[in-house]
Amino acid sequence: MADTLSVASGIADLVMLAKDVTKKIMAIMDEVKESQNEIRKLCKEVLSLYCILSKVRIVLEQLDDDEMDEAPSGTIIMEINQALDQILQLLQQCFAENEISNSDGTSQPNNRRKSRRLIAIKQGVRWHFKKETIEKLCADVERHKTILSLEMEKESLSAVVDVLKKQEETIRHVQELRSHIRSTEIEAAKRRMKKEQRKVVNEFSKIEPETFRKRQIAARQNGTGIWFLEGIDFRRFLSTKNSKLWPHGIPGAGKSVLSASIIDTINDRLDTSHATAFFFCDYGNEQTQALHNILGSIAKQLVLQSDEALADMVGFYKEHDEIDTFDLFRLEAKSLLELIWDHVVPLRFYHHCD
Repeated sequence: MADTLSVASGIADLVMLAKDVTKKIMAIMDEVKESQNEIRKLCKEVLSLYCILSKVRIVLEQLDDDEMDEAPSGTIIMEINQALDQILQLLQQCFAENEISNSDGTSQPNNRRKSRRLIAIKQGVRWHFKKETIEKLCADVERHKTILSLEMEKESLSAVVDVLKKQEETIRHVQELRSHIRSTEIEAAKRRMKKEQRKVVNEFSKIEPETFRKRQIAARQNGTGIWFLEGIDFRRFLSTKNSKLWPHGIPGAGKSVLSASIIDTINDRLDTSHATAFFFCDYGNEQTQALHNILGSIAKQLVLQSDEALADMVGFYKEHDEIDTFDLFRLEAKSLLELIWDHVVPLRFYHHCD
């Protein structure tokens, strides 16, 4: 683990040093006409480094002692410090040479002109080497910037991944808890039924759409469908009485997974005074495509959440010995759903329509 105080102090010193170097470069920029392009580039690189170091300092201020593994290594701090010191030495040399050039005290005009030409020649030779030095310093600063940025991005990404993992674990736990609560409520409702009532409910449907829903939720990737659940169409659906949804798409586009997410979102928003019912038409299971199974399953789910609906279902069953009587079942099922329609948020999802 990096030492907290030394790392934080080292970064803070680098911020001040980079700021000082930037000011000195800007001060000499106009004086060094022979190498302005290189000096401007160097100024730009150091200024960019200063900005990165400032961001690093802010990040470090937010870290606890046990999180300092995310801090930059001491090696990169030392290398940046050496590079900035080299730039300072070059700038000091430039300042000194510029002062000598400006303080030429030769009184004779001819001698003064010769002296200036000589100085210009010498400066040209010196700046030829300094350009190479500046270019090398620019490359060093650029390299340090890249390493520092990648190091911080790597740690930031690691932190984001850790957060997402924790978030996924929480979401998975909530989903499991939600399914457990729903299953527990259904089983509790069944246990409260009398033997005759339980027989009637089981006769209405043998299909358990809850099993299919759980399978779709298990296949759902974190974040899937958020664009829809937070969209205006879904919000309008939730706020409008007797509204309908019709998500459509080609087979395999993810309609079932999206539907399962919609069901969970609706259940999260409702209290026990409301009931929900759903059904998945699975193209691989012909039983789920039969109308009496669809309506029977929906009715079964609703009566498990409403004593009044349960009483009506038992009465309906006693009136009809053959549950598979299609016309009568369709009519009575509609009446049953209308009986509790005001207490249900309906979700109509057509999985495959030819």
